[in-house]
Amino acid sequence: MRKIQEIEESQPEGNNEWEGPASSSYYPVDPLQVMSTDSNPNSNVSEDCSKATESSHFLPCHYFDYMAGTSTGGLISIMLGRLRMNVDDCIEEYRTLGKEVFGRSRLFHLRSIPPFWFPREKYNYKNLEGVIQGLIDRRIPKIGGFPGGKTFAFDENRCRVVVVAFQEKPERDSEPQQPYLFRTYKNLKTAPNSMVRNPGPAHDIPILEVARATSAAPAYFKEVTIDHRKYLDGGFGANNPCLEIFREVRSLNNYNNTCLGSVISIGTGKNNESRMTSENGFKQTLSMGLAKFIHYENFARKWASESEGTHRNMLDHHISPEQSFEYARLNVEEGLACMKLDEWKCRGPMRIALGRCVGWARFKMSQRKASKLPGNDHNEKGRALDDDNASQSVHSASSHPKDDATQRPHRNALNQYVPRCLEPRIKTLDTIRTQTEKYLDNPERQAELLKMAKYLVENRRARVKADSVRWRKACYGTWFQCQVQGCQRGQQEYPDEKAMSSHLRNKHAVLFADDADHRKLEKMVGAFRVTVH
Repeated sequence: MRKIQEIEESQPEGNNEWEGPASSSYYPVDPLQVMSTDSNPNSNVSEDCSKATESSHFLPCHYFDYMAGTSTGGLISIMLGRLRMNVDDCIEEYRTLGKEVFGRSRLFHLRSIPPFWFPREKYNYKNLEGVIQGLIDRRIPKIGGFPGGKTFAFDENRCRVVVVAFQEKPERDSEPQQPYLFRTYKNLKTAPNSMVRNPGPAHDIPILEVARATSAAPAYFKEVTIDHRKYLDGGFGANNPCLEIFREVRSLNNYNNTCLGSVISIGTGKNNESRMTSENGFKQTLSMGLAKFIHYENFARKWASESEGTHRNMLDHHISPEQSFEYARLNVEEGLACMKLDEWKCRGPMRIALGRCVGWARFKMSQRKASKLPGNDHNEKGRALDDDNASQSVHSASSHPKDDATQRPHRNALNQYVPRCLEPRIKTLDTIRTQTEKYLDNPERQAELLKMAKYLVENRRARVKADSVRWRKACYGTWFQCQVQGCQRGQQEYPDEKAMSSHLRNKHAVLFADDADHRKLEKMVGAFRVTVH
């Protein structure tokens, strides 16, 4: 996600020299109309927008026609593409996921060393489901069954999302086991030898099921069953889904060689597969059971170096005379080779609690010193006589929060007093951030980022010029919902003003007894409009 953020910052639309600046990626649509995902008609959209960060006005889903991901990349694709989140919010949600899921492993599990081995996954899948469901509930409108609600299928005018999982076939099934594509859109291409994965309609199933399917790494999380088929982590079949989405887009465009404009592949860092396999092979054999281990190891070996192999394959397509598209791959080359799939190293709760106690003590000492500065009035106990004046003098002298014996300062204000060795810290994220920034700081890579960012901005603006109506639909959705008290169809959606007006006249005619109420009808129809991004 840090790499996506770097692309955004390389060429912000606010510095667009050839067509003038834009304050958001919604341009020319007003983002104030679309920042709130709360469908409550009484909500204050302007107030919600004022709380939004600047980055929330720039959404990656506005710059890409397709997003695809596997495993952790599948979760990120859902957040950025399907839930239409900005990068900052996505990073924050991922921190929560890591803490609540990978920070709570079971004591006895499949990957434990004997005699602590126990036949169950390392993590409770219910924790993962709880975090993902909470994210979904916060990021979509609060009404049931609205167009593009909690199901994965979505409006095809918007960014199309593909999430890759690995589908286990029943033993009696003669078809080979292979990657499976979950789509927010339909792909009905069924021509012979078309190499299209599981063609069919958009997957009208809960987003949660898709997220679970792509992240169900064996021995870490229990597999998920959808329509009587089991699904595992997509990394077993397409660790790098770039070639899958390349074939997918070409199939949707009748294999036109000029249908692709640019492809950006983002990796999770190069791993030392040979070292990881030699060190963990015996342990995995013991922990997972020989038969199960052999079953998964066959696929793990096949796809161990698939990411870079796919990259080389994409390079061949990129330089092919028949093809014409930009291609770039961002993948941290050093520093992440030894990182485990579920690594989550952070300081323990006791150490953090000790840091807060020390910070509180240092805060109180600084307040006492500040209260003794010349110009402050004190009583015999050294406490300021006038609380308001005392707080003002303390603030001006030391820029510290108000000294209140009955109320602790805000945690952010207290953090500056916590010793560095006791500060809350997630070492895994610090390592990823440090190595990614080091990788991106390369001058040649910065030039490549600038080139990609310029192309994406130009492409977005070209889409606006080509079809402004469709662009408006790509930015946000609008429909109507009856909110007359007691209406039995209050949860039903109406696509336009005409349908909403017809419902009000037919079912609530008493409110519009004569033609004089025409303006009242128009006003009510407008009040019943629901808009989400």
